[in-house]
Amino acid sequence: DYQASSSQEKKQGGTQKSDAKLDVDVDALLSSMSDDDEEESETIVDELRKIWLNEKGAPEILKYEARVMKRVEEELETQKAHIERLNEEKHTGGIIRILQMEYDRVNYIRKDYLRIRLRKIQKFDIDILSSDDVENLLNKAEIDFASGYLDLREKHFGKSFLHHIPDNYDSLTEKNMEVKPNMDEYVFFKATADVGTVNLGESGDAEINEGDIVVASYVHIKDILSSGMVHLI
Repeated sequence: DYQASSSQEKKQGGTQKSDAKLDVDVDALLSSMSDDDEEESETIVDELRKIWLNEKGAPEILKYEARVMKRVEEELETQKAHIERLNEEKHTGGIIRILQMEYDRVNYIRKDYLRIRLRKIQKFDIDILSSDDVENLLNKAEIDFASGYLDLREKHFGKSFLHHIPDNYDSLTEKNMEVKPNMDEYVFFKATADVGTVNLGESGDAEINEGDIVVASYVHIKDILSSGMVHLI
């Protein structure tokens, strides 16, 4: 009985030490971050999630959100450095895993946002590059990618079959091959402010207030989406 009791006390003591070590890790983490830093980080991640959902739900490519992406990349670099420091200091407990999971989650959203945009560039390359607003829509890397992709596609089509088409069908070589986004596609959106009365086409006018979730044709809510009063879901 004495041995069993002693063994149990050792196990409890080990657990308490482990819990105490985890508490130290958490305290060290929290003490290294001010409340303002935490609030700012949460705000940036919220903004990233909104622009990601907007890009994911919109049929057309939206304006590249350079400010948000720059801040997200800075936050990820800070988080990565913090994780590396904790590893170097040989901290134990679950806090490092929690920080790593959060880093991976945010980084996935960032990468997926960029992937969605690249898919749209590949699909709507001619339409996007012919836009007068292309320099505001895409960042420099995306413009270079779009131009290079279109050039390669035209060369491929030219070698494959376009040079066999009779001259009286040469209009098929460019404008008629342009793919445009379906602006009449229906989307779900949530109002983040009182929008007021909005014309939703065949559905008529609707009063949209903060918190409302509505489905409508994209073309009718495009302007209020760019204003930031709603976001796609």
